[in-house]
Parts: sequence; C-alpha cells; structure tokens
Amino acid sequence: MKILSLVLRLSLLLAVLAALSAAASAQRRADPRFGLVGAWQAPEEAAALGTAWEIIEFRWDELQPGGPGDWNTGPATGDYLAQAAGAGREIVGVLVGTPAWATDGAPGSGIPRGLYDPPDSLTNTWATFVRQAVSYGAVRGVNRWAIWQGQDAPPTAPGATWDGSVMDYYRLVKVAHEVAREANPHAIIHLGTLEGADPAWLDAFLDIVVEDSSAAPNGYYFDAVMVRSTFSPYALHTQLERALLEMHMHGITLKEVWGIAGVRPALDPLAYTEDTTFSRYPNITPEQQAAYIVQAHALAFAADRGVRIGVYRLVDDFEADSGEGFGLLRADGSPRPAHSAYRLVLDEFSGLTSARRLDDTHPHVEAVRLAFPDRLTTVAWARTSQTSTLLVPARSRQATLVGLDGSRRTVQPEDGYYALVLEGAACDDPQAGCLIGGMPWLLVEEGAREPGRRRGPDPTVEPGGEPLPLGPIAWPTHTPPPPTLMPTTEPAPTVTAVPTEAAALVETPPAETVAVQAAAISEPVVAEPPGWLRPALIALGAAVIAGAAAVAIRRR
Repeated sequence: MKILSLVLRLSLLLAVLAALSAAASAQRRADPRFGLVGAWQAPEEAAALGTAWEIIEFRWDELQPGGPGDWNTGPATGDYLAQAAGAGREIVGVLVGTPAWATDGAPGSGIPRGLYDPPDSLTNTWATFVRQAVSYGAVRGVNRWAIWQGQDAPPTAPGATWDGSVMDYYRLVKVAHEVAREANPHAIIHLGTLEGADPAWLDAFLDIVVEDSSAAPNGYYFDAVMVRSTFSPYALHTQLERALLEMHMHGITLKEVWGIAGVRPALDPLAYTEDTTFSRYPNITPEQQAAYIVQAHALAFAADRGVRIGVYRLVDDFEADSGEGFGLLRADGSPRPAHSAYRLVLDEFSGLTSARRLDDTHPHVEAVRLAFPDRLTTVAWARTSQTSTLLVPARSRQATLVGLDGSRRTVQPEDGYYALVLEGAACDDPQAGCLIGGMPWLLVEEGAREPGRRRGPDPTVEPGGEPLPLGPIAWPTHTPPPPTLMPTTEPAPTVTAVPTEAAALVETPPAETVAVQAAAISEPVVAEPPGWLRPALIALGAAVIAGAAAVAIRRR
C-alpha cells in the first residue's frame, strides 16, 4: 500500500509538471501589431494588457533647453526604459521640438540652425542632437526613432509643430537617417506622425524623395510611415490606405505602416464638469469610445493585415492634450469602457493572418472578416442610424457571438446564415453626423477557414431586427497610475563631430531589430518554452519514480 500511495503521489507530481510545461508552451507573446501611447504613465497596467510597443517623446527643447551641453534625462528615464524592455514593449522615441537656442524661427517648431550643413559638422545642431539621442537610446534598447510629429499641418494652424517646408522636412529626415545609422547600425527611422491635415502632403514628400538619386540606395531614408486619426475609424482606414497607395505609386518598396487611433469621450461626467463643452465632436460618450476602439482596429487591419496600431492614449493627460481626455483610463486611474473594449481587441484580434472588408458598398452596415489559423471572425456594426440585420453565410455548425460588454452566446445558423442584428448608430455629431458606428458584434466561427479564391457569397443585409441587449461593460479593478516620471539631470553623452567616433558611444550591441514590411506578418507569434524544458521535466519525473521505487524495494 505504501508503494501504491507513493506511485500515486508521483503520478500527481508528473501531472502538475506536465501542466506547467503545457502552460509554458501555450504562453503567447504580445502580437507586435498592438501598441499604446503613454504606457509610461501606467506601466503596470500596460504590462497587464500585454501590448508590444509604445511611443515616448524625447523633446529636444526639454532635453537641451540651454544648449548642446544639457542632457535632462536621468535615472528615472533609464529605469523606465529598462522596465518597458523587461515587459517586452518596444520603444518608439519621437524626436521633436526645436529649442530656442537652435533655431532662428519659432521655438518648438522652427527649422534647426545649420540643418543644411554637413551632418558631421557641429554647426548642424539637429545632427548633433540626433547623434546624442540615438547614442543614449542604443545602450538602453531603443532602436526606433520617429522624426517629428504633425509635420503635415500648415505652420499657421493652431498647435503647429513644424514651420519648415516639405523640402526642409526631407532634409530633417535624411540627416537623421544618416546620423542615426552611424550612431546605431540597428536604428530604424519613422516619418513623424501625419495628422491628416493635408491629404496631399505625403505625395509631395515622396516626390522629393524619389527625385534624390541617393535615396533609393539608402532605403529612401525612412523605414516606416505613421498616421494618426482621433475622431473617426473610417478616417484612420483612409489614411492607412493612402499611405500604402502613395508608396506604391512612387515605386517605393512598401515600408511599415503604423497608425495611432483614439477619440475623446466629451460626455464623461467622471472626467469633466457638467459645464465642460467642446466645439469639435461634443457628443461622444464613453460607450462610443469603446465602440470606436473595436471599429478602428478592424478597419485598420482591413487596410493591411500587417499595420501596427497604437491606442491614443492609455491615461488621460490633460496637460499634453489641452484639457482633453483620450485615455482608456481617466486621470485618476479609473477605467473607461474603452479599456475593456481594448482588452477584447487584444484577446480576439491577436494572431490574425488576413483581413478584408465585406461589401463596403452597403450604406447601412460595416463588416470586416478576420481570418486566423483556427477560426474566422466577422466584426460588424451599423454605419447609420438604421438598425439592420446582417446575414452571414455560415461556415460552421455553430458560432460564438461576442458583445462589446464581453458577453458570449452560442448561436446556430438558420437556413445556412447567421443573423446579426446591428443597432443603429447615434449619428448625432453636429458636423459629421455618423462619426462612429453603432455597437459592434463579433461572430467567431471556430474551425472555419476562408474558402480560398472562391470566397463564396458575402453577407447580405435586411432592414430592421430586434437587437440583442448589451449588459454593462465589464470594468477592471481600479488601478491608479503611478506618478509621472520626472527627469533628473544626467551627464550628456559624449559628442564629437566625427560620426565614427560617435558610434563608439554604443556600449553594448543592441539586439538586432528587423524592419518587417507591412505585409510580412502571417502567423501568430507564440512563445515556445526552452527546448530543454519538456525533456527535462520528463527526465526528472522518471528519475523521481525510479528513486522511489528503489527505496521501496530496499524497505521490502
């Protein structure tokens, strides 16, 4: 009996070890397509969400307010960069903001003094700063650098960040690319975020790029395009498609395309007083913000499955956003419904292998089909105030209907179709009308696959229907964000006018970062356990059993 008891205990131990091994095998890395703006303001919450990247500003006018000898980063900044790396988040550093001493123009937005001087000259203030910033980031794992932001807005626009011409901006990028690659061979250069203020801006920029005979041999001096839309999911889709099309039309091998998406819920009594009003988009509710999160991601991937999408932003930052709150979390750390919606997106959209818009000609309904190795998911919502029923051709015997509130219902097709009743959108924006669609639903068909070239029929639409009720959106535990990191002074990196010497500031070679083209992501990324783990566990179990058996035999 003692031997039997011992064997049973050992069997249980082996079962536990096997379960641990299986859990390690199933552990999923963050899908590289998902990111956050402002993750540093609530790093624990960012880690809990499990996003893959974030954006941090490295403002020139704050790092070096008094001259090139300043360097206002400190241990807090370095500690956070290490924390982000430990959580698996890749940093995109934004270089922006001309200090007053470095420009003859307006502080913050003026053309850097000496921009057209040789990059190895100390008179080129921009080149000197980029060399310092990239060298600082290289030893801390920062390889991606965005060159300015909002440069497509005219200099006369409120809050304009760039006073130079398109040609001046091209020079800004070209110098940054040359200097950054000398300081860190693994540096990846992003065009600063385009706000959509001038739809023709990217076309004009790429015209200049392709006319430069030195551009093509140097990868056109940039590796990624970034766009941002903070009012409509359809506008984000348009900007992403335009970026892809412009590169194609100019004969440029497709670069990575990144999008920043977010809306400000103006009607949030927990964030604003009752008398707070906004002149633009004044009627967006927290629930509409949640719907936007799902719609923006679905349409972004419909533009191209490989785009990377960052949510603007994790936590309200009223100072940075002129009193407006865009966060998944309010300034006090309390979560909005958009937080749960984003968690739903991460759970349900990660690992997709293709995406396409279904029958985008229908005036009342929007539907996007997401394909995965093991399932098909149809994301659908009403585009107008009309409630409609979407009839989706069934590719499975049953499916799961997922609501924005996180509810899950098992449904069966009728006459070969799943019926999704999509409640009409609010359509109450004073200028745009239907700014954001109605509440989205996800139809998940496990085991179903796209039928290949012969796709079969697209969904059809019928007017009316009785919408399924949505419950209250699940709220995560209240987690106040930590205090904002306050930079403290740290010695500036050594700077020399000779680029090859500046490269020596890279103390340890950073891990190589491969710039993946927008269409390159095809499989979900799964973290495999170390190769030795499973056999080691089996060997350990066998050794334990053998030892126990030997002891038992000796006792007999």
